[in-house]
Amino acid sequence: MLYHKMLEQKNHLLKEIQNLQQLLASCPDGELICAKNGNYITYIHSRSGGGDVIGHRFL
Repeated sequence: MLYHKMLEQKNHLLKEIQNLQQLLASCPDGELICAKNGNYITYIHSRSGGGDVIGHRFL
């Protein structure tokens, strides 16, 4: 019984890993940088040292 639950959990985790790998493959190269200053958040997409501001948000 415990063994079967562990196998089910393993299969679930393997599917989740596969889904996350597909999601990562569809994302652009680079880094997503989130900076918070008080109630203000800035999102920056950084590639090769340069950065493009994606958006801002006020909480």
